[in-house]
Amino acid sequence: FKKLHDNIFEKKWHVFLHTIDMCETYFFSCMHMNEKAALWIKSGEFKSTRLLFPSLAYLNIVYGKVLVENGEYIKLLGMAEYFLSSASVYHHLLVHIYTAAASAQISRADDAAAALEQALSMAIPDQLYMPFAENGDSIKPLLEELKSQGKYADNITEILALCEQYQKAAENMIWENSLHGTVALTERENDIARLAVQGFSNKEIGKQLYISENTVKTQLKSI
Repeated sequence: FKKLHDNIFEKKWHVFLHTIDMCETYFFSCMHMNEKAALWIKSGEFKSTRLLFPSLAYLNIVYGKVLVENGEYIKLLGMAEYFLSSASVYHHLLVHIYTAAASAQISRADDAAAALEQALSMAIPDQLYMPFAENGDSIKPLLEELKSQGKYADNITEILALCEQYQKAAENMIWENSLHGTVALTERENDIARLAVQGFSNKEIGKQLYISENTVKTQLKSI
């Protein structure tokens, strides 16, 4: 990601900055590291992006993942229809998976099962199993329940095996790349550092985070 950022700045391809943010945010959300997600995506403030219309469906997929990881289940369900309509000419498998995960968390078992069955019916013909593995933490109990009912049993067996493999790989990746023995930044420090890297002035950072310019200066020294 750092090499991609450097390349974009070097060649002045600023139109791609938001695209890289989306890729990074989706990756970090899959790693359960939402604190590293781009602030503009976490906030849901998309009016000032440089994205073209065909990119919006992917942006909504990324934002949906962030909402699930943040536990904002009601908000996700409230936006699900919009996500589906904006992706109407694309494959919207992940939206159904997010809907299943969110519905399960707020005790809407029937809605969760229906959404997951819809996702499976879309995925199985082409064996699109990785989206289920990426969201295994949220939907594993639902998959196991459907399997116990004899629905998609063979396919779900393969998906559950992939979920386990994926989870182990993710844990190893997080462990190998974490900064052992160092002091981690606070969430506020992370927010300030990310805005600084994006080129915002201290005054602009303070305005976005509702803190004083002096506080920004002090925090940057600490960082």
